Amino acid sequence: MSILDKGQRSQKGYKARRGELVPFYDLVMTFDKANRHTPRLNGAGEMALDAVMAHLESLDGKPSQARHLDYLYSVAVGAVIGGGARPIGLSLRAFEQMCNERFERIGDSFHL
Repeated sequence: MSILDKGQRSQKGYKARRGELVPFYDLVMTFDKANRHTPRLNGAGEMALDAVMAHLESLDGKPSQARHLDYLYSVAVGAVIGGGARPIGLSLRAFEQMCNERFERIGDSFHL
């Protein structure tokens, strides 16, 4: 899993400027038939939050676009799918609520 920042927003990305909550970053997923994971059907929310926590720790307190909700959502969904689970119910709104409960929000950025 990796995150693709195209640099230029799509039509959907411009909706965010009008206050709509839409993800901006794209996930690039590479599948390997030989790399089989044991599916984890439960705990997608915890998997997502664990991935976001590790990501935020890696930023060492530096300000970055990688702290914004849409980027963190891409990190979370990538981790859930990469972990063999299905991100059912992990909408952007639900994810935002989970982040607000778990992390400190300063403006548009999340911190530990």
